[in-house]
Amino acid sequence: GCPYYHLPIDALPEPHAYQGRAVFCVIRSPFARAVSQYGWLHYMQAYDSAPSRKPHQRRRHSMQLPPDQQSFSSRKRCTVLGLNEYLRQELSSYAAAKNATRRRQVGNCHFLPNSRFVWTGEGRRACQFVLNHSTLEHDFDALMREHGLGIRYL
Repeated sequence: GCPYYHLPIDALPEPHAYQGRAVFCVIRSPFARAVSQYGWLHYMQAYDSAPSRKPHQRRRHSMQLPPDQQSFSSRKRCTVLGLNEYLRQELSSYAAAKNATRRRQVGNCHFLPNSRFVWTGEGRRACQFVLNHSTLEHDFDALMREHGLGIRYL
């Protein structure tokens, strides 16, 4: 499954920290999300396989790539061709998934539509404040000012 911080609110086990609270969420261009996910996979693979890192120093992340993706990732490096192949594979897996739980798990939840974080599966509003990733600093600072909080985006 996906880590809790990648799940829509209505997919979290109850009780959870967001119940009864004003919640903000961040939406992002689907293409930017896909490129970011692909870059992250390559970064984590390079980080974990760096010669200077001893096995006990390697980062353990909740997402373990299947063996076919590990070899694909190292074979393709981070290229446009590799990105296109990766997206074709992941989006095919998403389309072929038999149910919502399986779809959610594709790409560590990064292929879920933004709307799944704003609205629940039953159509209820899940977050009261929607911030845009492309203007996150401005949107976050405005939200904090609106609520009288002295917090700023760093």
